[in-house]
Amino acid sequence: MKCRATTAGLIAIILIALPVYAFSYSAPMVIIENGSTSYNMTAFGFAANNQYMADNGFMLGSALDTRVQTLGGVESPHMVTDNQTLFAIEVPANSQTNLYYVTGESSLSAMGIIPGGNGYITIADSANQEISDNFTIELDLYLGNLQNNILVKSGAMSLERGTDNVTFSINGGESVSSSGLSPNGEFTVRIDGLIR
Repeated sequence: MKCRATTAGLIAIILIALPVYAFSYSAPMVIIENGSTSYNMTAFGFAANNQYMADNGFMLGSALDTRVQTLGGVESPHMVTDNQTLFAIEVPANSQTNLYYVTGESSLSAMGIIPGGNGYITIADSANQEISDNFTIELDLYLGNLQNNILVKSGAMSLERGTDNVTFSINGGESVSSSGLSPNGEFTVRIDGLIR
């Protein structure tokens, strides 16, 4: 009887003392540039059943504990959706970059938005997102060497990137342009507006 009590007590101590661990996951990736072109920042993506991984404890439901990083732990900007993971890295000419998609890291406070090449993001119409007569729009973004629309609200306004400028236009109203921008780079675009 004493042996059973000791065994039961030992099992109870082990169960109480062991922390609860979530599963972690790691997947290797290789980016190869076998030409002579360097890319300052390029978006890549891969299909991943991230919803399954969150549902089964491999990562948080928010995916804020995920990373795309080198073996040495250098992190790249990334974005996780239910069915894919996107990330952006610099790619030197004639290079091979080894990366890992990992889960179980400390939680980030936020995740970037990476639409990919010629990608776009749409947001359903919402009264909370309507611009009033006094407004501010601030975007922190990276633009590659393509000219494109950054922000378009059909029939209302647009923010577009040209070869060396960014132009904000209000339909039926005025436009404001910046100039002398490098063809690639990170930008903070802030628009303070007052509609009369």
